[in-house]
Amino acid sequence: MNRLRRLHADRKRAQRGSVLSGVLIMTAFIAIIAGAMMTELSTNFLLSRVLVNRVGNQATVKSAIELALDQLQNTPLANGCPGAVPATPLPAPVTLNGRTAAVSYLSCWPTVSESPAFASVANPGSFTIDGFHSVIPGTGQDLYVVGDSSGTIYSYQFGESNATWSVDLQTTITGPPMAMQDAAASPPDVGGLGGVNADISYLVPIAGGGGSGCTATACVELLGEDVPKSPDVFCYMAANAPVTSRPAAGVAFPRIAYFGDRGGTLHANTATEFSCAPQAVVTTPGGAAIVAGPIVFPNGSQDEVFIVTSAGSTSQLLGYTYPSLTLKDTLSLPFPSPVGIAIEKNGVPARVAITFAGGGVAVANINTNYDASLLATVQLGAGIADAPYWCSCPAGPQIGVAGLNGTLYVLATNLNVIASYAGGSPIRTTPGSDAVGEWFFGADDGYLHELQQPAGQSAMVQVAQYGGFGTVGSSVQVAGCPTGICIYLGSSSNAYLVPLDAREATLTACLSNSPPACSGDNPRLWAQVGVGEAGSPNAVHVQGWSYYSP
Repeated sequence: MNRLRRLHADRKRAQRGSVLSGVLIMTAFIAIIAGAMMTELSTNFLLSRVLVNRVGNQATVKSAIELALDQLQNTPLANGCPGAVPATPLPAPVTLNGRTAAVSYLSCWPTVSESPAFASVANPGSFTIDGFHSVIPGTGQDLYVVGDSSGTIYSYQFGESNATWSVDLQTTITGPPMAMQDAAASPPDVGGLGGVNADISYLVPIAGGGGSGCTATACVELLGEDVPKSPDVFCYMAANAPVTSRPAAGVAFPRIAYFGDRGGTLHANTATEFSCAPQAVVTTPGGAAIVAGPIVFPNGSQDEVFIVTSAGSTSQLLGYTYPSLTLKDTLSLPFPSPVGIAIEKNGVPARVAITFAGGGVAVANINTNYDASLLATVQLGAGIADAPYWCSCPAGPQIGVAGLNGTLYVLATNLNVIASYAGGSPIRTTPGSDAVGEWFFGADDGYLHELQQPAGQSAMVQVAQYGGFGTVGSSVQVAGCPTGICIYLGSSSNAYLVPLDAREATLTACLSNSPPACSGDNPRLWAQVGVGEAGSPNAVHVQGWSYYSP
């Protein structure tokens, strides 16, 4: 019995120990669960706050990018990219969710939205002579005129791929054509233009003989167009030798056209649909060949006419006064063998740039007395085959010169080289630029090259190329057009139109009060987009994007 009583007492103590252990275990378990729940709540709270911040950051930088895209959509292509010119600044910083974000452009340039990026605009043929872009005031005519080696001349409304008309001249075209308003008397209202004469005279330097109708050694042929009809008047201005430089229209005498020939004769002829009659003729000193010009400035009731001549190792810039073509000014030039001239503006004082076959470039000033003086010279060390190009660029006046070594040189007016691009393939034509400083040239490699100068750098970069066309022999003509920016050029195979109708842009936005570099740990959004396409300038194609958050 005593043994049973002791056993019963031991079992009670065992049960008391078991309950205590259970309570301790349950307490520990509850503590673990409570700790885990508190940790989870704290973690979730922290994660939620991080996510809220990230969403806020994303929304702010996204809004900044969207504002920039809206600005691109509503900025004409010819006005350039925001930030490239003062007239089109970068969008203002965006403030949202208590944060401020600003946009900067990593790259931006005009381009072609669709393939093919160019169109042939003439019959197959070789185009080795420069075309001509002419906006004829008061007529609504914005023209591109070009001829091929077989003697066919074409006229286009600038930006169109179909010629308004073409004419086979039955001879060789020897120099660049030009177009001018026909200043002959007209009825009170022509073509609904309220008395403005919309008729156009086209002047084309040609070789004589054959079936051309030119009975002299060489001529400048006039084609008279009663807009919108094709030319139906043809007459011939006789020359003593081939005319290889572009004729020029009179200013004080709008019915007169001036041209010079390789025999050293400067001509002034009537240039209307009623007459091609000579009015004055003069021989240059020593019979030096006229290789560039004429360029014409108005001076009250007379025209001031300047030409560039070449004779052996000497060259000159000569100034004549019309009527009578009296020699008024002579400026000796520093290099032999001039090949082209470009003018800063159409009124004095004005500067002219002249290129020379051996690589020289000269800038002369024509003052208000119509006297010429030499301002600057430079030897680039590369052969030059064509005229320079004078750009009224946003950063100030610039002169583009293309070298046979494949290099495009961009010069300040003092002829310091401020930018260059070594493409490698010879360039035998004049480069061109749009209104915001984008540069274009065609080369022997058969491509049209599009260049930009990054801020603060002297080396230009190629942002696009279009082609192949065959060897480019007719210089680019760049100007605004209905689709945006249009570029014509001619090659060994045809004449071509490249219609730039869109932009390629890479943008970045980050939290900042001013356009940032967006480097380091700053949250930022990067986007690569195409903005615009033919017929739809507001189209946006996102090509890639990424968001970075530290």
